[in-house]
Amino acid sequence: MRLRSSTILTLLLLLFELLPAQHRQQKVTLFGSLTTTSKVYHHSKDSDPAIRNQYFSIDEIWGIGIDYRFPVSDNQIEFGFSIEYLSAHTDKINLLDQSDQVKITDGYYSIPLEASSYFRIPIGIKPLNFYMGGGIGVYFGGRNLEIDGIKNHINTLTPGAGIHILTGFEYQITSNLSSRTEIKFRDIQFSSQSDKIELHNNSTLPFSIESADSRVSIDGLALYLGIVVRW
Repeated sequence: MRLRSSTILTLLLLLFELLPAQHRQQKVTLFGSLTTTSKVYHHSKDSDPAIRNQYFSIDEIWGIGIDYRFPVSDNQIEFGFSIEYLSAHTDKINLLDQSDQVKITDGYYSIPLEASSYFRIPIGIKPLNFYMGGGIGVYFGGRNLEIDGIKNHINTLTPGAGIHILTGFEYQITSNLSSRTEIKFRDIQFSSQSDKIELHNNSTLPFSIESADSRVSIDGLALYLGIVVRW
């Protein structure tokens, strides 16, 4: 099985090398991301503005994703789609008066789906290819709250939408492989409603946490690093 897999991989690489360069325009990229900061508004629909605007911050949000790009105008303009998964949590918050008696872990997950266009900047420095771009996105996600080992259950998810702008460059390693570095400016927002959390049995506090509407804003600078395969 290992020999067969190695043979198939070798044949694919040889095929890439035999294809003319002009046929290697479509790109698939596997990337990792780091977003600098975000905010979680834990009672976003409370009637009291002071409570409604309360939030806690989570910094250094890591993610992973994949995108696909193809040319639409003589290789100077590309269009693409991407999907990403972000996850963040913290235990350095105090949402309860008795928080010193229970263990609280709070955070969220997010799945951004984005469509973007990219314009290549002809600076004439090979093997570097610079570009700028922007687009729109739809953002899914929900809050992850765990109190004394009991996790919340989300009964309503409300996705958000927004725009983004970006800039980056690709460094061509071989004729069919490149590395990519990118910076993206965006504000991911989505909302979720959690069910009531019942604390009992092995919990140190026999009471319930009422359901709450939460809003997440991931508004920090997003940094990307990826490997590009083209054909």
